[in-house]
Amino acid sequence: MTEKPLVLIDGICNFCVESVRHILELEKEPYFYFASFQTEIGKEVCRKYNINPEKLDSIILIENGKTYDKSSAALKIASKLKFPLKQLAFFAWFIPKIVRDWVYKVVARNRYKIFGKRNECYLPDGETLKRFL
Repeated sequence: MTEKPLVLIDGICNFCVESVRHILELEKEPYFYFASFQTEIGKEVCRKYNINPEKLDSIILIENGKTYDKSSAALKIASKLKFPLKQLAFFAWFIPKIVRDWVYKVVARNRYKIFGKRNECYLPDGETLKRFL
């Protein structure tokens, strides 16, 4: 596994896949690695960090051996991106976590209804593929 920050996503969720595409476009420099929690490596990471992949409804960020989920993961990721997301993330930290996570859970619970889902996990091509575990 990588020492780089790892973003675990639901690889069949269209919203999650589009979020990864936006992260890739808006990174200042290549920073994050990615894995779907449906893949073998994703399941291995989940076991290592005691995460139940069957109950995941959140993006997970693993950075410096620490896990972040829900709005905290999204804001930590956004803080590494270009303007304006980095600045918006800064201000969003002032919103109480209980409120941020409630909004996150509403979207997460309805993500397939709103955005749809894929039959198989997304895999990019070219150089970007090297960042997917």
